[in-house]
Amino acid sequence: MNSNRIPPAASAAELLRDLGVARSGPSTARKSGAESKAGEGASNSEAMRDLRGRIARSVEGVDLDDAASVARARQAAIREILLWEFGDRLSEDPEFGALQDAVEAAMQSGRIGTERFLDMVRALRKN
Repeated sequence: MNSNRIPPAASAAELLRDLGVARSGPSTARKSGAESKAGEGASNSEAMRDLRGRIARSVEGVDLDDAASVARARQAAIREILLWEFGDRLSEDPEFGALQDAVEAAMQSGRIGTERFLDMVRALRKN
């Protein structure tokens, strides 16, 4: 098996959980790929500001009362999170779409859910 494959969806789910923790304060979770890339001198808060900015731009204009608009925004946000965490070249991997779909399915079910996504969008709009 090729070790350069996309990590399992569980890794992406961990990132989403870390993002939820980071919204309420500095995260003590594992370093993200962006932090590793940014490396020396870049703090966790700078990396999280970068991620929040990417997500905020991806969900601009979402109509929170329109399910189709929310679904498109969720897909865009997931894409940004995955590319931020694992690098922009990830989108070139043929399995990227399947990973994105798996993360979205995990968000729609379980404890992350649509309400937490909507809460995140509302929080991003306030900042």
